[in-house]
Amino acid sequence: MSIQNTLLILAWLIAIIDNNQRFTDANTQTWTINGITTRTSFQLPQRDKRQQQPQQPKNRSSSINNHNNGKFIFDPGSIGWLVGASTASNAIVKNLSRAALIAEEATNMIVEKYKLNLDQIMFGLTDLNIQSTSLWRDCPVPKTNPLVCYPGQYRSYSGHCNNVENPDWGCANIPYKRALVPRYGDGVSKVRRSITGSELPSARDVSLAVHQGHESPFSHITTMTSFLGQFIFHDLSSVAQSIGFNGQRIRCCGLKAELIHPECHPIKITSDDPFMKRLNQKCMEYVRSSPTIRNRCGLGPREQINQVRCEKNC
Repeated sequence: MSIQNTLLILAWLIAIIDNNQRFTDANTQTWTINGITTRTSFQLPQRDKRQQQPQQPKNRSSSINNHNNGKFIFDPGSIGWLVGASTASNAIVKNLSRAALIAEEATNMIVEKYKLNLDQIMFGLTDLNIQSTSLWRDCPVPKTNPLVCYPGQYRSYSGHCNNVENPDWGCANIPYKRALVPRYGDGVSKVRRSITGSELPSARDVSLAVHQGHESPFSHITTMTSFLGQFIFHDLSSVAQSIGFNGQRIRCCGLKAELIHPECHPIKITSDDPFMKRLNQKCMEYVRSSPTIRNRCGLGPREQINQVRCEKNC
């Protein structure tokens, strides 16, 4: 074999290895909506990679073990894992969330650099043209709306074109509509604070103050009312929970500060809690909802996504 042929074979092998490596590292995913296929290669922000852990065998008592060992993910089958699975993100939401986190970080950098106030963030930054940036080029949604809707006998599975004049109304995997402008703690994504700048009361403290534990039976309704309400609610709304690296369920309680995921917002429990003190529980797990992109991956405050279509009231 000649030296030239040997070099060609080596170059061919290197190209194959390089392409495979790029494909593996890019975390590429493909999703399709109404025949429109999009492939994305968004990288998770570095902060999410602290959640990477080797998978452990199933152990239903692992929630206690993980707490003692300081692990920051739930083992499959544990109570915390099952709770997280009930609000799991679908494939489309995962792609949108990656893009949203990148846009959120870009927004934070601009806000910090130029010291923007809430009005500038909400009504100025959101109108910034990003078409010359990678945010626009890599945005995992079509740059134009190619949907042409025609009246049909049946509703679509995703909700698209159920309203032929407004194809996106009531669709799955789109942001919730806001009645008021968002008021995040930093104007972009951090949890809201009080007007004095301090933290708001714990959700557990508010619950104890409002619900005193007294029974107030009603003669005209039964407990079936609550189940019916849950049935209707979950048919109209499904908020995805943020996830860690490789889709793992995030743990927030019982960790050192440097291991707590940025999407964690655990609920503090006081030592005089009438119920939790008997369990010696000081913290309740809570992970924030998964973010989604604004219009065409634009900049601005964080938005939340609804994973299901509107069915009951459309």
